[in-house]
Amino acid sequence: MNSYEGNEMRILSVLIIASLALAAGVRAEDKQLAAAFAASAGKLAAEGKNDKAKDMCYKALANDEDCAEALFELAKLFEKENNMSAAGDFYVRAGREFGKGEAANPAFTSKRLEAETKIKRLNPYATRFATVMTDYAQELGGITKKSTDSLTLEEAGDRVSSLRLASIVPPDKMPQIDKPAPKTPAAPAKTAKTSSSPPTTKTCRRASRRRKWLPTCRSMLKRR
Repeated sequence: MNSYEGNEMRILSVLIIASLALAAGVRAEDKQLAAAFAASAGKLAAEGKNDKAKDMCYKALANDEDCAEALFELAKLFEKENNMSAAGDFYVRAGREFGKGEAANPAFTSKRLEAETKIKRLNPYATRFATVMTDYAQELGGITKKSTDSLTLEEAGDRVSSLRLASIVPPDKMPQIDKPAPKTPAAPAKTAKTSSSPPTTKTCRRASRRRKWLPTCRSMLKRR
């Protein structure tokens, strides 16, 4: 197995572990541990120990798949290896996560800007694509504000899900789409109650046509 295949296998294993961790929810201590692994990765990368730095990044992502520092370090490592496709993907993810956390951590702002600069250099269309999708997301939000019927809301929600807009559009630009109200099931139709009272002469005359209470009616009519 060559180094490229080994990297791909490690990435796959990290994604599987990360998805299991995400299903259980990322705890605060897991985030702290991921940040510590990412910091170690940065030091190892500065020393030229790229393989060990990658391992630290993978450990970080196993604890928190959205660890911005680990994503950023991996992007830089892939760029060093001239794997521009993987580097671009990780820079995009890192920039998005830095953007989410920069309100609480101002140091993330400079890293986000650096990631965005790298993205433009590696793929000049990536930023343009993200801008187009952001505009589309906001247009969807405008439509759902004007038309609040369940059909429109369901269609807009399907578009957001199928295009995976949450992975492309910044959180503050995502459309706020209300879930359509559940449909109230229709009440069952009431069936007419059949009278169980004994037949009268009038009902017997009608029963001759409908064959209702026919045996009893025959005996009543004979007596009359």
